[in-house]
Amino acid sequence: MSWYPESVYTIDICESEGELYVLELGSFSCAGEYACDLSAIVEFGAKAAWEDYEAVNQF
Repeated sequence: MSWYPESVYTIDICESEGELYVLELGSFSCAGEYACDLSAIVEFGAKAAWEDYEAVNQF
């Protein structure tokens, strides 16, 4: 298969008047990395990318 959906997605959550709301869902490759733990994002993203690569290449 030459294309498949991403395995990692992002979710933006906002708080208003003490309530949490889903603001946006999006693909990981198009996400902005603002107000987050960037080292955790990179670690998780790298792990997910490697798992996808292995699955596609059947290692």
